[in-house]
Amino acid sequence: MKQQPYIYPSNWIRRLDFLAPLRLQAQIDPKLELYHLDAVVTTSSAVPTVEDDRGEFGIIRIDATTGNRIHYIKGHPDARKAIRENTPVSQKELLEDILSRGFEGPEGNDMPGVVIQDRGSVEPISDRVRREVEPLQSSEHILRLEGHSGTYTKMLRERTHIHSLFDTYQYTKTELLTRGYVRTQRDPVLRQLRSVLKTEKLVPEDTSKGCDDLGPRLLTIEQAGARDKWWKTIGYPVAFDGTADHTLIKGQLLHLPEHGAALIV
Repeated sequence: MKQQPYIYPSNWIRRLDFLAPLRLQAQIDPKLELYHLDAVVTTSSAVPTVEDDRGEFGIIRIDATTGNRIHYIKGHPDARKAIRENTPVSQKELLEDILSRGFEGPEGNDMPGVVIQDRGSVEPISDRVRREVEPLQSSEHILRLEGHSGTYTKMLRERTHIHSLFDTYQYTKTELLTRGYVRTQRDPVLRQLRSVLKTEKLVPEDTSKGCDDLGPRLLTIEQAGARDKWWKTIGYPVAFDGTADHTLIKGQLLHLPEHGAALIV
């Protein structure tokens, strides 16, 4: 998906989700409904010869840059357009639709790798948040668009000498194993944890309200959405643009108070 000219200000806090693999999302948050999904499917099977092959909920599109990857795309990144044109579908159902195509995983794995590139979700709003945040009082849900961002923590630690950078891979891997979502360190899904999903835009369901209406109470909204969810956290952005070891590095430095560390995305 081509990046959209988002109006979400770059200096606003960002909620992060450490689980880019759709398989893990379907395990941990199966009922979360999506109005948009762009996921890369890595398979050892022959890719479709039809340019746009249709699944039950989305389109399977060939990735012309590789021989073993396809995109599964549902809906549109514009939340209100997508809601008008398509019914939101749960993460579990979307994964099942992809797997029903019979793709085999790479390297002899039964399940293909399915990594989220963009995700538009329909999140319910609690009664407390609706009471406290006036622009949400006329909405049952909030519409969130997230984009895929690589982390590359080990490389960036070496090049920037910022040794306090948060290692999302080690943290997420440990939590998955401890909580029993993954049984072995050799599980192929662990190799798909090199990125995070970063909030790009947030709008109320009520079309009379917009992104700017949420700004003053954004922290209240994001804290409520991340509460008791170990795989989500809130980042406070700081612009990052410089050279380290003769390498130009551009990105966004996010301070993660919950983890006492920072992350460059």
